[in-house]
Amino acid sequence: MPDSFDDDENKYQKTVVRSTRLKIIFGIVIICAFVVIMRLSSSYVYRCERCVMGRKPSVDTNNMAVSADSVLQQDPHIKLTASITEKKSNEFVSPKLETMSPETKEVSPEIEVPPMTDTETETLESEDMKFEQVPVTSDLLEQYLKRPAVYQPPASSLRQTTTYPLPPPQVDEMCKPEYPEPIPELTKPLQSFSDYLLNQSESLLTTGKFSFAVPPALTSDYHALNEQRAAHIRGLTCFTWANYREHAWGKDELGPMNGNSKNNWGGVAMTAIDSLDTLWLMGLKKEVQNARSLVEGLNFDLNRGNSLFELNIRITGGLLAMYDFTQDSLYLRKAEDLVTRMLPAFNTPSGYPHNSINLHTGAASSPSWTGGNAILAEVGTNSVEILYLAAKTRNRKFRKVMDKLYDSLSKATTMDGILPMRMNVVTGQGSGGPYSMSGGADSYYEYLVKMWILEGKKDEVSVTDWYDQ
Repeated sequence: MPDSFDDDENKYQKTVVRSTRLKIIFGIVIICAFVVIMRLSSSYVYRCERCVMGRKPSVDTNNMAVSADSVLQQDPHIKLTASITEKKSNEFVSPKLETMSPETKEVSPEIEVPPMTDTETETLESEDMKFEQVPVTSDLLEQYLKRPAVYQPPASSLRQTTTYPLPPPQVDEMCKPEYPEPIPELTKPLQSFSDYLLNQSESLLTTGKFSFAVPPALTSDYHALNEQRAAHIRGLTCFTWANYREHAWGKDELGPMNGNSKNNWGGVAMTAIDSLDTLWLMGLKKEVQNARSLVEGLNFDLNRGNSLFELNIRITGGLLAMYDFTQDSLYLRKAEDLVTRMLPAFNTPSGYPHNSINLHTGAASSPSWTGGNAILAEVGTNSVEILYLAAKTRNRKFRKVMDKLYDSLSKATTMDGILPMRMNVVTGQGSGGPYSMSGGADSYYEYLVKMWILEGKKDEVSVTDWYDQ
């Protein structure tokens, strides 16, 4: 029996070899024939290419027209599917924000980093940085806002007369503590369409199957409704900011009901710094300029325990976002001062940070209810800010902190790629707690994607090994 098996295997291998040879010979013949044909017909092909490149595609618009009456008489689901045939010009345009162009905006001189005496803090040369060319977010945002408008009113046969009003144009002015006017009452067709969307089954959302398209007859009014909503949100932001300026200027928090101010975070104008980039995006640049004095007066020499997590995402993140938008070196200097004071929290065998940091003494600790362990979200929610700071200040010490931290994370044992909520600051391994992506862990996974984007989408480890799993 074994001999017969060997004979069959030899016959099979010979058959495969013959088949492969035939395929190779056939392929060579086809290629040679193709080359000969191309040479003989090169002039003809050249003329055809010019013809094709100069030709504009024709569109049969007769089959794309849908009358408003016929669409509105159908049931809502048919309305949605029929409207998919609309032209791309029926898409909506985002609200335009006032931004400074690269040609006109004032750029402050780059911050001068003093020479470091410690080898851990020496200045980086350009070739040492893994990502020396971090894109300026303000430039990307400006390109997006100045893109050609894609919303155009549809053909008259596809819509009724526009009956819903547009909001007044945005104005860059100081906010007033006045509640904005409500959004105008919806027309009956708009209200019916809105009710239809709101009454859809939640299972469509939870399964990712929910989608909709605006009926052609409502595209103009629905666009105006979105503009009204955006203007109302901007008005609400102005209302809250004006009250903060009036009742809690420079304080960490404003009580929304009693109007009292609090300094729960050490008196670092937490609300103001965390809000500046939002005001900038909404075109309220006069308010941002007025708040610059708060930034100048920030003092991070706080002799008390402070949440490393909150200081980083709200103060460091807020300052660096404003530096990215304005290139004002004041924001970068303040961010560097704060993060330098935060670094002792990372002085652990694993590089995982403690929860609390005294910005005056450098003493760091973790709460007793975690057993001295670090919380996963607090471990992973530092990289975007600190790596961006490393790139802009060209300071090696910031980069080294993150490299050590992620080296420990890469060695930690996971459960199907998920880390536990508590991490041991000594061993770098998980130390109990649930395996989850909810609060206490969520922003760790969020930051993996953000860090991948920040570093030019080149970090295969963070995406493949830590996120996709």
